[in-house]
Amino acid sequence: MTAQIPLWSPMEIQLALNTSVDQSIVATGVQFNSKEIVAGDLFIALTGGKTDGHKYVSDALDRGAVGCIVTHIVEGVPPEKQIVVSDTKLALESLARFARMRTTAQVVAITGSCGKTSTKEMLAACLTDQGKTHATAKNFNNDLGIPFTLANMPADTQYAVIEMGISHPGEMAPLSDLVRPDLTLITNIAPAHQEFFPDTTAIANEKIHITDYQNKNGAIILNHDDAQYQLLADVATAVGLKKIIRFGSDEKSDIQLLHAKVHESSTEVAIRWHGETINYTLQFVGQHFALNSLAVLAAVDALGASVEQAINTLSKLQPVSGRGQTTTITIQGKTIHLIDDAYNANPTSMAASIRTLGTHNGRLVAVLGDMLELGEKSYEMHLDMLELLAQNNIHKLYAVGPMMSRVFDLAPPDLQGAKVASALDLKETLVADLQDGDWVLFKASHSTGLDPLIQELKGA
Repeated sequence: MTAQIPLWSPMEIQLALNTSVDQSIVATGVQFNSKEIVAGDLFIALTGGKTDGHKYVSDALDRGAVGCIVTHIVEGVPPEKQIVVSDTKLALESLARFARMRTTAQVVAITGSCGKTSTKEMLAACLTDQGKTHATAKNFNNDLGIPFTLANMPADTQYAVIEMGISHPGEMAPLSDLVRPDLTLITNIAPAHQEFFPDTTAIANEKIHITDYQNKNGAIILNHDDAQYQLLADVATAVGLKKIIRFGSDEKSDIQLLHAKVHESSTEVAIRWHGETINYTLQFVGQHFALNSLAVLAAVDALGASVEQAINTLSKLQPVSGRGQTTTITIQGKTIHLIDDAYNANPTSMAASIRTLGTHNGRLVAVLGDMLELGEKSYEMHLDMLELLAQNNIHKLYAVGPMMSRVFDLAPPDLQGAKVASALDLKETLVADLQDGDWVLFKASHSTGLDPLIQELKGA
């Protein structure tokens, strides 16, 4: 068995944290969840929230951690295994800053209101085939996930793909200070977290702070179809970025989507780029995935990697669970096409999912849950889905949560399937109602809780 290459030497930890470190602490990873410790990890005992990580220091060491970062000596644990700092979250950020400083990787930052994770997965896959690539795991895109991702980045990384999400004003600039991207990609600006932002202009103004600490010789990739494009472009120019790359369906885009033909399990894409027409097929279903693939190819090109090889990678890549993944299952002898797009939702992404459902042949069923953090216009934004359901010939609506249930009450009787407060309460009714050959979309904000229902249906 090949020994793991150390990620952090004692000297590097000492330099990053400005504190003494025992020479036995050589780490191959960084972790703040004791349950996910693997042998060789450095455990960070975070405080605040629901628990105190200091309670799990002993457990982390039992699981194979080589040392622990703490704010005070934990009794019963060898003192040489403990690195004492004043603030463990700041220590995580210090490791992230040091990791960013020591690498020569080209760092790409991805943000936007919809499609961040899918776009990140696409780009990471393309770059992994062409060099040593480090990317955000899952959707670790917040003030803990981003420093965690950077702290786990090997020094010899060639490409880093960092997903950056925000939900409150003032969050993007400090995150950008950690990431210091060479290339920025903004998928779109849409109503999301509007409980904390008055409108999409405010969201755009916050998102564009991603360029505050960007390498000004780098480029920014923007959605030319987006209503906030000009604002983003103007700010990017004002802060000194030298190059703006536009993707979209508009003919003025640098890389233009000519068409996206949606099939049951794939999407045929045609683009115009550098005066040429390029055709390829994605194993993702929906025009929104096709559009984001243009941004991915633009990023690959801007990084100096092979676009031809990237197209080959994209043509084989499969969607991940919760991000538009289509699975054909059998329930009580009925064949059902299940579209799992339930990881998260805002009005723009839910509209895109409904339109994609509408491209399929057969009976079309939408299981829609509440979209959260939309503020005072939440009801109106949920109500907009009713018109989209009609426009896309959806046959049945099943509603989960109080807000979507209000929409259900206004739906025509023939559209009404059932409404429930909790997703699992829907299982028995949904299984009984489904017909052979149905296409069933699941879409909601993550905390609405559609995932347990989906997993039970898959296991039925």
